[in-house]
Amino acid sequence: MVAPKPDINPDWRNEDFLPVSIPVLGAHFEVQRAAWVVESGESKSKESQIRNNYKREELRQGFLMHLLTDKEVKLMRVRKEIAMILKEHEGILDMQGFPVKELLAQTDVERLLKEEDIGEIGKTTTEIFKEKILS
Repeated sequence: MVAPKPDINPDWRNEDFLPVSIPVLGAHFEVQRAAWVVESGESKSKESQIRNNYKREELRQGFLMHLLTDKEVKLMRVRKEIAMILKEHEGILDMQGFPVKELLAQTDVERLLKEEDIGEIGKTTTEIFKEKILS
């Protein structure tokens, strides 16, 4: 009795293999080179330095976003105050020749006056700013 020949794919070299690595040793197997590659301590230190720089930049970005949000909140409050002053003293300012009607026409005063105060309790200024931007 003759044993059947095993089914061998002649293109086995072109098949995709799962990556093999040993994290403890910092080594991985490169299929294309058919060799183990061991990371040096220098590359690990560079990688950790890059990771630390990335975290630092994320923190800096968060801080700058917070500053920007605070400035935007203050600007929105000032706009609201100016709109209220213009609306309250519209007649007097118009008699003095101040172009109140044009300013009120250019500004969405009704929306500004109907908006709630930005300092809502329970929300951070960043959350409020993001809601205002996305709406």
